[in-house]
Amino acid sequence: MGRSVAANDGHLMRAAGDGTDPEVIVPNGVTWTPRQLVIGTTSERLYWGNREGMWV
Repeated sequence: MGRSVAANDGHLMRAAGDGTDPEVIVPNGVTWTPRQLVIGTTSERLYWGNREGMWV
């Protein structure tokens, strides 16, 4: 059997434009379903909506 679909296993990664050098920047267990990613140009922060967790 596979893992539970209710598991808190969302994560965010970044990589070079060609897909090399992948790096986890928000590890598993910190977010559920990250959506609507935005980079704050002034704050230099990454923001995202967390649908199941109901927070930004």
